[in-house]
Amino acid sequence: MPKRAVAVMAVTVSIILLILFFSQDSIFGFLTPAAPPDFGISASPSSLSLLGLAGSSVSTTVTVRSIRGFSSEVSLNVTPSTGFFGITFTFNPDRVTPPADGQAESTLTITVDAGVPSKVYFIDVTGRSDEPSRRHTVRIQVIVE
Repeated sequence: MPKRAVAVMAVTVSIILLILFFSQDSIFGFLTPAAPPDFGISASPSSLSLLGLAGSSVSTTVTVRSIRGFSSEVSLNVTPSTGFFGITFTFNPDRVTPPADGQAESTLTITVDAGVPSKVYFIDVTGRSDEPSRRHTVRIQVIVE
């Protein structure tokens, strides 16, 4: 085989190998950057009921789950819709730090004062860190008998 034909074959094979190698970017990770660490937030139970008597309360467990090694502090708060006079929200603790690929929990206690009307309320439980902010909606039914 002439030297020129061997050289053309070698270049052709090299190009084919490079194409195959770089087309596997999701396998080798060279062309696709890795997704950054993140977290998820949930509440269990997500639907609560309580009597509308002064001092009545109910609790839910808020879980902050690490995704892809996330391990930063997350501050927790509640963003209620309008009409929440007489309802208080307390986290214990109000900041959690999940271990990398693990989870951390907080207890959210919801307390009503006298005179809160029977109604279904929705709140957003929000977790904030340096960059991401995540939320989970919780349903609260106040029953006055």
